[in-house]
Amino acid sequence: MSLYSAMYSGVSGLSAQSSSLGIISQNIANVNTVGYKGSRAEFSSLVTGHYNGGIGASAGGVKATAGSLIRQQGLLQATGSGTDLGIAGDGFFIVNSAVDSAGEATGENLFTRAGAFTLDANRNLRNTSGYYLTGWRTNAEGNYVGANGSTITPNQTSYANLEPINLSGLEFAAQGTTKVSLAANLPANAKIGDSYETPVELYDAVGTSHQSTLSWLKVDTIASTGQLSATQSPVSVVRSVTDADGTVHDLNLTYTRNAANDWSMTASTADGTVQGGPIALTFDGTGNPTSPTDAEISVDWTGDTTDSVLRLDLSGLTQVATGASTVAADLNTAGASWKLSVATDNGADNLTSGASTYVTFNKDGTLAGPSSHTFGVDWADSSTMAEDSSITLNFAAPNGSGGMGSFGESYSVGSVNQDGIAFGAFSGVNVGDDGMVVALFDNGQSRPVYRIPLARFASPENLAVRDGNAYQMTNASGGMFLSASGENGAGTVSGGTLEASTVDLAGEFTSMITTQRAYSANATIIRTADEMLQELSQLKR
Repeated sequence: MSLYSAMYSGVSGLSAQSSSLGIISQNIANVNTVGYKGSRAEFSSLVTGHYNGGIGASAGGVKATAGSLIRQQGLLQATGSGTDLGIAGDGFFIVNSAVDSAGEATGENLFTRAGAFTLDANRNLRNTSGYYLTGWRTNAEGNYVGANGSTITPNQTSYANLEPINLSGLEFAAQGTTKVSLAANLPANAKIGDSYETPVELYDAVGTSHQSTLSWLKVDTIASTGQLSATQSPVSVVRSVTDADGTVHDLNLTYTRNAANDWSMTASTADGTVQGGPIALTFDGTGNPTSPTDAEISVDWTGDTTDSVLRLDLSGLTQVATGASTVAADLNTAGASWKLSVATDNGADNLTSGASTYVTFNKDGTLAGPSSHTFGVDWADSSTMAEDSSITLNFAAPNGSGGMGSFGESYSVGSVNQDGIAFGAFSGVNVGDDGMVVALFDNGQSRPVYRIPLARFASPENLAVRDGNAYQMTNASGGMFLSASGENGAGTVSGGTLEASTVDLAGEFTSMITTQRAYSANATIIRTADEMLQELSQLKR
C-alpha cells in the first residue's frame, strides 16, 4: 500500500506544483497591471493517518491554494491625468459593474485599487475594466447632499447615498453669489466720521460679474435705556456728542406720547440741523419695543465741521402704564459702532433690502455683533435680467478665529471670499488628497461635485477575487466600513497617480525555478515507485 500511496503523493505534488506555476504565471502576466496585488502558492500537507504518535504507513500528499497579498502597498507612479487615482494606505475604491442611461447603478458593487479612470461618453468615471467609480455627492461648498440637494449624513456601513460619479450637466458653470465671508480689521483708534471701503465682486444667477462696495463709517452710538410711562410725556434727555473735529455738542432727545397712545422721538441741537425723524416707536403688549430697535439721524453742524452720523439704539426702552418715565441716553455703551452700507455697480438703488446695518465691536476689539447681514439685490436694475439675489455677509469666521475685528491703527482686508461662479466651460477634473472630485472650468473656477470614500475590511485577504482586478466581499472578509480619504484609519486618495503592480519579477522567476525543481522531484517519486512496483511484480514467475 505504501508504494501506491507514494505514487499518489507524487501525483498530488505534481498537481500542487502545477498550481504554483499557474499562480506564478498569473503574477508575471500582470506585472504591469494597475493596482494588481500579487498572489503566492500556499502549500499544506495531506496526512492519511497516524500510529503510535508517528507518521502513518501510507504517504499523504500536498495541496496548493492561492493566497493573495492584498494588503501589500504598490508604488504610486505619477501620470499627469487628473482622473487617475491611487491609494496610499488601507482601503479600496467602491465600483459598480453597470450603470443605466439615467446614471443609476444597476450592477454589482465591487472593490478595486485599479484607479485608471477616464470619462466615458456619458461623463461617468469608468476604469479600464469597465467598472464605474461611485462616491458621495456634494454641493458647491463641499457638503454632502442627496440627489435632491438636501443635506445628508453618508452611511458608513452600506451603499446608501453612494452614486456613480457622473460629470454630465457641468458643460457650463454659473452660480449666483449667496454668501460672502469677510476677514478685515477696522482701526480701533478711528475717529467719528472716518470711513473705509471694501471692494467685493459679486455674481448674479447667470454668472455676470458685478463690482460692489462695502462702505464702513465710524459713528456714535446713543443707547436709550429705561422706561416710558403713559402718565409722563414728554421726556427729554441731553447727551454730549463729539463731532469729527473734536468739538463737543449737546444733543437733546425728546420722547413724546400722542393722543393715539403712540410714542415718537425727536432730536435737536442748538448749533446744528438734525436730519432724520421724528422716529415713531411701537411696543408690544408686554411693553417691549417692536420697531425700530435701530434708527439713524445725521447732524449738519453750524460752520465747516463734517456732518455727524448718529446711531440710535432703542432696544433698551420699555413702555409702562403707570409710574415715572426714567429714560437715560448713554454714548458708546456697546463699544465702537460702524455703519456698513452696501452698494452694487448700480449704486444702492437696486438693493431691495438690507442696504445698511450697524456692526459693533467689544472694547477688546472682538466682534460684538451681528455675526452676519443679509441684503437683497434686484439685478434687473443693473443691465441684466437675472433673478433677484439674497446675499449673506458673514462677519464671524466659522471656526471662531479671523473674521472682523477692530484692532490697532490700520485698516486692512485679510480676505473676501464669495461662493458665486462666473460663466465658464468645463475643462477637466481634479481629485484632491481628501478624495474630493472637483470640476474645473476655463474661467479659473472650480466646483466640488463628489467625494470618494474608501472601503475597509477586517480581513481583506479573504475578499473573493473577481475579473478586472476587483474583489467581492465575503463572510470571511468581514463587513465593509466606508471612510473619507485619510479619516478613521483609511488610506489617502492620490490624484494623478496610479498604483503599480506589486509583482516582483525577479522573485517570480526565482519561484519558477524552485517550482520546476519541485515538479521534477515529484516526477522522480512516481518513476521510482513505478520501478519498485515493477520489481515486485517480477518476484513471481
